[in-house]
Amino acid sequence: MEQGQCGCSALYHHKSRKQDTMGIGTLKNNGVLTETAEQKAEMLNNQFTSVFTTENTTNMPSKGNSPFKPMKDIKISEKVSKKH
Repeated sequence: MEQGQCGCSALYHHKSRKQDTMGIGTLKNNGVLTETAEQKAEMLNNQFTSVFTTENTTNMPSKGNSPFKPMKDIKISEKVSKKH
């Protein structure tokens, strides 16, 4: 059987158009399908940021003094991070 007879070529073409290089499939927003990686990134970013709120931090309550000693500054260097 030739490739065109079984429909394999058409199926491969459809599947290759359905995902971008990062493996994110087609997304739908308000009934509209995304077509580009930029549209997918924007849609996912909008969804991600929609679950966070912006709080008013001008009148935060005090938690009082900590019973623990302050931590020393942590210094991270490229040399240290490559060891692990």
